[in-house]
Amino acid sequence: MTKQMKWKISVLTLAVLLMASVPALAKDSVTVTVTHPLSLRGGQVAPGDYKVSWVTHSPDATVTFKHVDKVAATTDARLVDRDEKYSNTAVVYRTNSDGTRTLTEIRIGGTKQALVFEQ
Repeated sequence: MTKQMKWKISVLTLAVLLMASVPALAKDSVTVTVTHPLSLRGGQVAPGDYKVSWVTHSPDATVTFKHVDKVAATTDARLVDRDEKYSNTAVVYRTNSDGTRTLTEIRIGGTKQALVFEQ
């Protein structure tokens, strides 16, 4: 085998490995702190720390909120791309006229994506 052929095989192998690792780089969970009770599609999310994970169905997503390894809520959302990269993960909510709060989105830190919860 020639030196040039070995080099081509090495480059091809590296390219295949890089392409295979791209899906592993996609973010599919974050940890958030909820500071107020939030309504979420008819349910409630109590204050606390949650691992929020999602499975995408392009662009829809099934989102699960886990608190102390127990599922606290599961709902649908839309994973949307934004123009600006978020430096931190943020929980965004709307304050309703009666003083309650409704979760509207989770901005995913380090990405240009947000999980949007449509009511």
